[in-house]
Amino acid sequence: MTSITIGGLLRKIQAEIVAIQKLDPKTMEPQLFKCYMDKARVMGYLCATAGQLIEKHDLEKRLEKIEEELEELNERRAVA
Repeated sequence: MTSITIGGLLRKIQAEIVAIQKLDPKTMEPQLFKCYMDKARVMGYLCATAGQLIEKHDLEKRLEKIEEELEELNERRAVA
């Protein structure tokens, strides 16, 4: 499985934004332009959602580490 990072997601959405900026709605079929816009909208939503999931996972790992350290500290105090 490929590891997903916030940086990777941002690069993908940035590439889509650049591609859309180069489009000229005056010279394209309106339906095709709408499809590109819908794709960008969906990618933005997916990136935002994935970013929140990654952040939640990172915070969960940090919390687990803090809980382990707190447990060790409590054990040391109980022994002393």
